[in-house]
Parts: sequence; C-alpha cells; structure tokens
Amino acid sequence: MNAYAKDGLDFARAVSRLGVERGITAFQRYAFLMRSGKAYFATPLNRIAVERNPTADLIDDLDAGNWLSRFRRHARAEGANRVLSLARRLEDAVFELTTARDDQAPILRRLLVILGDIQLYLARSPKARESCPPVPSLSGKWLARADDGSAEMALAASLAGIHAMGREGQWLLPMRGHLAPEQSGRRPAWDENAHHGVTWHAGADVADNLTSSLRRRLLQAEKGELPDKPVQPARTAPLADVAAWLAGEVDEQRLAEVLPGLMLVRIPGGGGRPMERSAPLPAAYRLLKPLFCTDEQLHRTHLLPPEASLPLEAGILRRLESGDVAGALEQGMRRLRAAGLRTGLHAPAPGTRQGRRLLAALVVPISDPALQSLLRLETEEDPSKTTTLNH
Repeated sequence: MNAYAKDGLDFARAVSRLGVERGITAFQRYAFLMRSGKAYFATPLNRIAVERNPTADLIDDLDAGNWLSRFRRHARAEGANRVLSLARRLEDAVFELTTARDDQAPILRRLLVILGDIQLYLARSPKARESCPPVPSLSGKWLARADDGSAEMALAASLAGIHAMGREGQWLLPMRGHLAPEQSGRRPAWDENAHHGVTWHAGADVADNLTSSLRRRLLQAEKGELPDKPVQPARTAPLADVAAWLAGEVDEQRLAEVLPGLMLVRIPGGGGRPMERSAPLPAAYRLLKPLFCTDEQLHRTHLLPPEASLPLEAGILRRLESGDVAGALEQGMRRLRAAGLRTGLHAPAPGTRQGRRLLAALVVPISDPALQSLLRLETEEDPSKTTTLNH
C-alpha cells in the first residue's frame, strides 16, 4: 500500500489499518462543492468508524506491481465507457469492503467477479496491456472469506484450481492462463507469445468455455510431453454438487460470473464435505469420469493397474459436444477396457442427453473416495453387470 493517501480510496484503506494503530476512533468524510462565483463549501457525507478489518487487508494483493494504481490510471487515460465502468465498479467494491463491518463475504464475491471481468477486458485490449499488467495472483484467503458454501462456489473453486504437474513436480498450465496471455512469476507480466492459451470469452456459456479450455490443455500437454493429463486438482467438489449441476439445479449464470475471478486465486487444497449426501448421477458420468482424472489419481485409488495409463481422446470431447452421449460412452468404454478397467460387456443407457453439460461436469475434480464410489454405484444398481478391476 502507498505511504500516503492520494484520493478517497487510498484514504479509506488507510482508515481500516492506520486509524486503529494511531488510536483514532472515527473519520468524518466531507465533499467540497462549488457554488456560483467559484465559492466552495464543505458538506459532511458520512462518518467512518475505525475498526480493524482483516478482510480489507486482502486488497494488498492488488498492489503487486503497483497494479491497482496502474489500472485506475489507465482507465482515466483511456476514457472509454467500458473501462471507466470497470474502474468505477472496482473502486466502489474496494471502498465498500474497507468500510464494511458486517457480512463482507458478498462484497468480496462481487469484487472477485469484477476482477475476473477486468482480466478478460485486458485480454482483449493490446493497448490496455501496454499500460497495465495482469491482475496479480490472489491469496487463498480470498476464497476462504468469500465462500458461502453454495454449490456454485464449490464447483467454481474446484475448476479454478485445475493445473498440470511437470516432471519435476512444478505446477504448470494454471487455469488463469485461459483468461489472458500471461506468464507465471512473482511479478505479474504479459507474455504475448502465450496468447494461444486464451480460450475464455466473456458472456459465453460456461460449458463452452470449459470445453475450449480442456481441448487447449490437451494440445499443450501433448507438446510439452507432460507425464500426466493436465487436469491435476488443487481442490475437489462434492459429488452432490456435480449431481445438482447435471440435474439443472445449479445457477450457471452465477457459476460463469464467479469462475474467472476465482481463477485468479491461488486455490488452497481441500474440498468436499465431511459427509456427502447421496446423489443420483447418470450412468454416462459414472463410467466416463475416470477418463477425466489423472493417472496418478487412478493409480492411487487402485482403479488402474500401476503400469497402465488412461488417455483422454479428443473424439470423446467432440461426441459430447455434439450431444452424442451414447457414442461417447461406447468410445470411452473401449478405452477403459484397453487400459485394464472393465465395466461390463455393454454400454448402459447414458442417463442424460445433455452432452455439453455432461462434458463440463466431467471436468470438475472430485475426491478419491468419490471416484471409487462411482463404479460401486454402477454395480449395485444392476447386479447382472460386474465391475472388474485389474490390479
């Protein structure tokens, strides 16, 4: 944070921190209004009580590379309605967060949505990227303090934490790379050569954005010769929330709004609920899900022989996109058998015709126990089918 306040926003941030340290109880805010004859008079606006506000400290993340000041300066210089609107929304949310005393989580969620919108704007504007770096990486506390326990937040957090694991154990291909052409590092910096990784489009359906991103990740993985599929999870979502999405019970608009902002957060590990309630899942999801898991997870859960691998073929993605769920299921079961994981002689009825939504839900990382339960569910529902796991 800057050493001195240049405007009302900086002042409000100082209030939440320095006021407490100096023993000040409140600040009075005034506006200077000009009357006729250029005569000014001061009008009191509101009184801001001084209390320690730990949530407001999260705004410090936006000071990396002087990003907050640089974006606001760019918005004033550019003057276009779009970027000025983004800057005003950002300033209003930051000001509200620094002065709020109760229930700050909704404000923080709104701020995450705004930051995601800004990153998408920067991705589309080469001129903006010349004067402003990408939104800095945000700490995991943003998720912890914004989470409302909803299915939308759980799904978005698990999707936002997807990455790839390099041969030396380094994290590669973070999801935020699909928002704007940036390179990883301690300081936010643009890498125009990475523009091919940008797949996210503002206003597009979340299933379309996820499908485009997964296809790009698979292509990048092939070029980079990664040791595993580029769907390594940092966090998992409960199966009940996945089932709710497949059943059309999730607010996809809200999910689409919050996901880009959470892609800017360093998602902490964890996920799932201590006791997940049972939830009906289509047969197509239960049988195709192993293909969307890393081989590491499949080996760890003893669903795949140690020497085997289970690649995800692009043809399965294309079939699901086109709504050919039965065809995707047949192709997927051939891959499962070839890898040594057999789930019956014939493909069951898919249980859903929503191919695009199914594909998006399959991308969501789930926990090891949840993954192990999927094939057990298939066997229990139809005793005539046997599930054989080769170890």
